[in-house]
Amino acid sequence: MWATTELTPEEEIFGAPDKFASYVDLVASRTDQRQLFPEHEGFAKRLVGLLRRALEMPSSAEVCVRRCFFGEGRETREGFYFAVYVNGYGNDEAAARRNWAIGMKLVGSAIVQLSAQEGI
Repeated sequence: MWATTELTPEEEIFGAPDKFASYVDLVASRTDQRQLFPEHEGFAKRLVGLLRRALEMPSSAEVCVRRCFFGEGRETREGFYFAVYVNGYGNDEAAARRNWAIGMKLVGSAIVQLSAQEGI
């Protein structure tokens, strides 16, 4: 987690000078699904679709599917994981952090909901 006043031009739509941000890397709990890019891509799209239904607020989320390697003993397998970025914006750091916390709760709830449905 970190606070910053450095915003990209895309973030100016929030009309706030402060940002509180974080990211987390997520790995599928089932090892047989870690190597399946179409499932990761589909999950990411469904997650974004679910988050788009939330009310407008000064928060944002970005979901990326990334390549990685999983090691088991001497055997290394190529696979995928999710990097999820959540940002909150506000007129000061405290407000940005509150909006980030709301965004985190929404993202967390959406991930739990989709994971329960899909078993990823």
